[in-house]
Amino acid sequence: MHRKVLLVLLLLLIVMLFPPLAQAVPVEPSSEWVHRDPDTGLLKVTQSTTAQYKTEFKAVNTRPEYNTVSRSANRPDVRKLLATAKSHLGQPYVYGSAGPSSFDCSGFTLYVFKKVGVNLPHLASAQAKYGSRIDKQDLRPGDLVFFSYHGSRNIEHVGIYVGNGEFIHASSSKGITVTPLAMGYYAKNYRGANRILPS
Repeated sequence: MHRKVLLVLLLLLIVMLFPPLAQAVPVEPSSEWVHRDPDTGLLKVTQSTTAQYKTEFKAVNTRPEYNTVSRSANRPDVRKLLATAKSHLGQPYVYGSAGPSSFDCSGFTLYVFKKVGVNLPHLASAQAKYGSRIDKQDLRPGDLVFFSYHGSRNIEHVGIYVGNGEFIHASSSKGITVTPLAMGYYAKNYRGANRILPS
């Protein structure tokens, strides 16, 4: 009987000192259950236990969402981005390369954005999933511009808009170069733009 009284008093003390714990659901001790959602890329903790109690957690975003960037960017970042890009003018195109002495198209944008703290994948079509989709007439320096290859619908090429209707990119024939968006081939194969660094 004496033990039961002590147990009741102990439980009352826990309720008074740790009310959230009193509302937890008793479970067997176990480790966290973590998995990555294949559609959203979110790292989800579906269950975590502390001692004998379970707490539910919401999903944690482990990478930039499609319409945001996981950092605070400002215009100086855009100036640094463009200065970095232009500092590589004339360097050669090498398929699969991501700098610093040679690049392919997505390797170039990956390298330049990394210099301002933004990590992008090494594939033009994958980079098209980052940032906010914008209309052509709303382009600002620092935006990514995307292109297909000879009329296909797939995104096969990427560059960085520098203003005045031009973009800088790794051309397979010219290396790092600045090209007008209105140039025939690129105008015909333009497939949209994304803003990675908020203004």
